[in-house]
Amino acid sequence: MTNLSDLFPAGAGKQVSFTASGNVTSSGKPVILNSDGTVSEVAGGAFAIGAQSSAVASITPRDYSILNYDTSQDRVVLAYVTSTGTNFYLAAGEVSGTTITWGTPVEIQSSINAAQWAAAYDASSSSIVYAFETGTNIQVGCATLSGSTITVHDSNEATISQNVDRLYCVYDASNSKTLIYAKANSTNVGICWAATVTGTTPAISSSFAFSGSDTIDVASAVHDPDQNRVIIASGLTGTSNGKCYTIDCSGATPTGATSQFQATDVYNPNITYDTANDKVVISYYDNANSGYQSYIAGTVDGSSNAITFGTKTTTSSAQNQYPSWNTMRFDTANSQSVNIWTGSSTSPDNYGSYITNATLSGTTVVLGDLETVHAPAGSANSWQYVSMVYDPDTNKMVIAYSDYGNSYYPYGNVVTPGFTNLTSTNFLGISDAAISSAATGNITMKGGIASKGLSSLTPASDYYVQDDGTITTVSSSVKAGKALSATTQTFSVSSQDTDPTGLAFNTDGTKMFVVGNSANAIHEYALSTGFDISTASFTQSFSVASQSTAPSGIAFKPDGTIMFVAEAYNSTILQYALSSAFDVSSASYTHNFNVASQEADVRGVAFNSDGTVMLITGIGGDDVNEYALSSAYDVSSASFVDLFSIASQETNPQDLLFNSDGTTMWIVGDDNDALIQYTLTSGFDVSTASYTSTGSSLASQDTSPMGMAFNSDGTKLYVVGQQNDAVYQYATTSTSFSTDNRIGKALSTTAINLEYQS
Repeated sequence: MTNLSDLFPAGAGKQVSFTASGNVTSSGKPVILNSDGTVSEVAGGAFAIGAQSSAVASITPRDYSILNYDTSQDRVVLAYVTSTGTNFYLAAGEVSGTTITWGTPVEIQSSINAAQWAAAYDASSSSIVYAFETGTNIQVGCATLSGSTITVHDSNEATISQNVDRLYCVYDASNSKTLIYAKANSTNVGICWAATVTGTTPAISSSFAFSGSDTIDVASAVHDPDQNRVIIASGLTGTSNGKCYTIDCSGATPTGATSQFQATDVYNPNITYDTANDKVVISYYDNANSGYQSYIAGTVDGSSNAITFGTKTTTSSAQNQYPSWNTMRFDTANSQSVNIWTGSSTSPDNYGSYITNATLSGTTVVLGDLETVHAPAGSANSWQYVSMVYDPDTNKMVIAYSDYGNSYYPYGNVVTPGFTNLTSTNFLGISDAAISSAATGNITMKGGIASKGLSSLTPASDYYVQDDGTITTVSSSVKAGKALSATTQTFSVSSQDTDPTGLAFNTDGTKMFVVGNSANAIHEYALSTGFDISTASFTQSFSVASQSTAPSGIAFKPDGTIMFVAEAYNSTILQYALSSAFDVSSASYTHNFNVASQEADVRGVAFNSDGTVMLITGIGGDDVNEYALSSAYDVSSASFVDLFSIASQETNPQDLLFNSDGTTMWIVGDDNDALIQYTLTSGFDVSTASYTSTGSSLASQDTSPMGMAFNSDGTKLYVVGQQNDAVYQYATTSTSFSTDNRIGKALSTTAINLEYQS
């Protein structure tokens, strides 16, 4: 069992036992189905942004930054230039909790060419490989860290004889090389080199030029560890053609191939690699989507170097429109891509900064909630030139930016990623109880009724599963179901009987009667509010032991002057006269009627509205038997008429009910633990009966439902069960009680009817 299709529709609404991966902490918890067939509690949370920390308050402000992570020293490394674009610096920061402590910045070069500079962490040499352009050449060098102290080995710099416009680099962990890529000024096409570091000295390969007229514009790159390739994403100058370049650095000189993800209107693309799904993920300013962010994912073919892309995911909120600075990194701990960007001056964005998470379903990007990182406040107070890196030691994201509201200085923040393991397709159901990791436990699946662990719901309201595992009325892509009641409606009768078998009410619901065969008695309860079992209190009992050792069902004449008890072992219907209506203390036995010729183990008894028809059910024949009474409500005048088999639906029937005109019949039994509905074309005539549907399971409350009753208008159903020796109250939609309703308006205690749709 690996997905929901293995369970539905056959499994819809059932309690199914699963093995937990991680703890399911309590009952009432939404759970997901994992790919290996285990279940996990839905978990997640919102992004949390730590305090702003200045990296270089004593240094002339800069216009741009790049963040990397030094795994040898467990430090984030910020590379930046001053606002003049000539002074190139590195600064190392240590992340602790939600704060960054920055070391002293070190100048790499005081005279670079504008903003043509780049840096990447080289794990093979435990150094930061940097590159900058002087106007005629590219200089490539190394810097190493000891804690937060940076040492620049500028005497070992290598020179690339190339004048460029746009300069970037990325580390290729598969080949222990740093790929340097740029737009060559002489040809206006993309070009790249591979730098191999020995000690603190870089060696540069021959160049590789991208195909045709492909010019790089605002490019980003990522390493694909599964196919051992570097993937560069770019919006091409002039056409804004969205292309990816798959670069193989395994040889002496890089080689590559080109794939297109969008024909036109691509700006500011940023790429990351989803190691959980082995796919590249790209976010970009999509002018073909009215300037809103779009996302697309693709699979890299290591043989052809081609990338097969899925369908793009578009956005349409104002905060997603016209992103000026866009960066994305993969959050390994939570298996999600994290995207942060700052918008343009277009109202209502007005230079706000935003963050979201992106997960994959196949090659489709599924976006999480959008959160504001920096409130829109106009360009003078905006965060610009945003960059980000994942800190694998703290499992947090670190962002850096130029804060125009704080003298343009570069600042950093620690971001605790928001995450969720919930998707639009993996929600399974609600836990019945806590399940320890690797242990098994029951889950009430979509289509069933969950009640345990749920409370304070608003009846008839739709509830949704949120990313953090809560269930609220806030709309999301995952609907849990509809609330059926606000509070638990359960009443224990165990003090009077530990084997309850039948249930009835007086006309106005101010009295409830439970029959049971541990005491062989009828137990009477007073309800201060009619048909509200939460107000019930025990009043008295009436023993039927002289007539029955196995009382199994109960019914009354509507005026309460006659009581009928089904006796299972002797297969009889017992009749009692009550001198005071619905007062069991006034009951006296009068006579009985034997039904053994039709039913050897009678369990439930019911009458039509005028007492001229009696109907019984039992586990001996698994059928409903109809009798005509020549004298109303006098079982001694009964004669057998016909029977209707229910064996195909229930082989252990315990009770039966009818609507007021007898055109609908319900059976409850402890084989299916469900309410089974039948239609009668002629009222109370079982020869005209036909099966209609089986409702949602009652097993969440009791696995041995024995007796049932409606209130006077059919808007409430009551079931007595032997598993917990209790009466359960449910809310219905109408007297017709159609349980084939998709959301299963079957009834429950503080419950959500889990919605199943095929």
